[in-house]
Amino acid sequence: LGGSALYAAEGNGHRFVSTAYEPSSVNTYKYAELWDILESFACVRLISLKKDFFPVKYFRYPIIKIPIYENRFDRNFFCFSTRSVQGGTRTLILRNA
Repeated sequence: LGGSALYAAEGNGHRFVSTAYEPSSVNTYKYAELWDILESFACVRLISLKKDFFPVKYFRYPIIKIPIYENRFDRNFFCFSTRSVQGGTRTLILRNA
């Protein structure tokens, strides 16, 4: 994973983890990422979003928030929200294939 893991959730056979850029001497990767951890424990990066141009000191680090899904989430899509990434705050929708 490219940064600190801040959010995680499981639903419909998917295990999602999102990372954020928290600036430090070891964290220099300025992207928020969304990962799907498969049953084989292989990690698949679904999306990578670059930090916007506003300073982290005042406008926080970039994240992809994962809502908590119920055990029997019966939809064929997942929704995520972003903050402090290029392109602004938005909602991402991922269809379950």
